[in-house]
Amino acid sequence: MKKYIYTNIVIAILMLLVGCSNENIKAKLPPVRISDIQINASFERSYTFAEAYEESDMVAHIRIGDWLGDGEYITYFEAEIIEQYKGEVINEIVLLQDGTTSETLKGYPLFTNENEMLVFLKHAVNTEYEDAYWIIGAYTTLLDVEIDKNGNQYYIDRYGILGETISTSLNIANNEELKKELYRNAIKRDSIVAEMEYEYNYIYNKTSLDELMEGFKE
Repeated sequence: MKKYIYTNIVIAILMLLVGCSNENIKAKLPPVRISDIQINASFERSYTFAEAYEESDMVAHIRIGDWLGDGEYITYFEAEIIEQYKGEVINEIVLLQDGTTSETLKGYPLFTNENEMLVFLKHAVNTEYEDAYWIIGAYTTLLDVEIDKNGNQYYIDRYGILGETISTSLNIANNEELKKELYRNAIKRDSIVAEMEYEYNYIYNKTSLDELMEGFKE
């Protein structure tokens, strides 16, 4: 009986130690997300939604993990694949974002842990990381992922660039109540949203864009 009690005590202590250890594991975040020096970016070309899909190596809903550090003009992040629409099936990638902690692109803060987005990716070469990808068109093709109070998922074009190329019939940003709810939720998930001047004029139900991308495969 004493041996049984002793064993249970040891197990309980080990479980407590493991729990404490997990609590002490914190996400590694970029030290700066908007730098004092901000670059006005210009791009050689712009992409339509269809072009971004067709020219990408991978299209996926991702969740940002740890910040891995700066490179030359780029920042590296771990990213988890939540849902994949195109490309090699993989669970995690290293994501390259334009800009660094010392020089970010104007209006394009560095990502942080738990950010979720739909991205159009090209495989990166000349990098120390395997499974590294960069975003086609940088922020011009980026769609944030947000959910409403009922758990419905939406894609949001914070910059209003890619949305210009998607059928207006799919845009539900005229639903002001939904628009305000998604904006509030976005701020709760990432407080830096409140500092930016995103207008959220392009909002899409996940199902509608998923169907649109499915049509590109035909």
